[in-house]
Amino acid sequence: FTQSTMFSIEIHDYSPSFKLRLILTFVFCTIISMWFEYSRNFFLKQSEENKADLIKQHTHLKEEIEYRKKLEKELITTANIDTLTGTLNRGAFFSAAEKKWDKHSRNSRPLSLAVLDIDHFKTINDQFGHPAGDDVLIKITRCCIDNIPSFDIFGRIGGEEFAVLLVETAPEDRKPALERLRLAVESTSVEFEGKLITCTISIGLYTAIPPSETQTQMYKKADA
Repeated sequence: FTQSTMFSIEIHDYSPSFKLRLILTFVFCTIISMWFEYSRNFFLKQSEENKADLIKQHTHLKEEIEYRKKLEKELITTANIDTLTGTLNRGAFFSAAEKKWDKHSRNSRPLSLAVLDIDHFKTINDQFGHPAGDDVLIKITRCCIDNIPSFDIFGRIGGEEFAVLLVETAPEDRKPALERLRLAVESTSVEFEGKLITCTISIGLYTAIPPSETQTQMYKKADA
């Protein structure tokens, strides 16, 4: 079936003061809503900008930390490594030797120090020039490292002078080991500007039983 519904519209005439209050209320609510929406968008934008700024600062800080770590590592390397040969420099060698000396002192175990000199190195520099001398130092260093057990300590302690602290090599094997090293250097040649440069080394070896002698005394005797 169908049902007809009759609608009636009533018109009320409100007072001017009520109309004014209604209009003012609507305007006030609209302004408040707009202000809240503006504030929300403003603070949202500020939050995004602050977040981006924090990410940028974090990235910069991370890069700065990595740079400082790299710089610290380079400084440590510079302080301990001979820049030409890449092996321990004098200070680092004797620092490492001191630690081994203290350990062997507690156990009264024999410790040997070998001092290596390149024979007539000045003649090589005079005849071929200092760049050739540098190449010889680099090649001799590599030869020594290849022929010395990794647990022994090796370093360049000045000019053409090197040193080896024989830590774990048995006392009876130390002289034969150094003789093999001497022969290995003797059979090594360095090519420089089409010329082959050969050289030999002299080795001084001294064995002490800590703490009967100091490390300095042992070095002086090996050097002698």
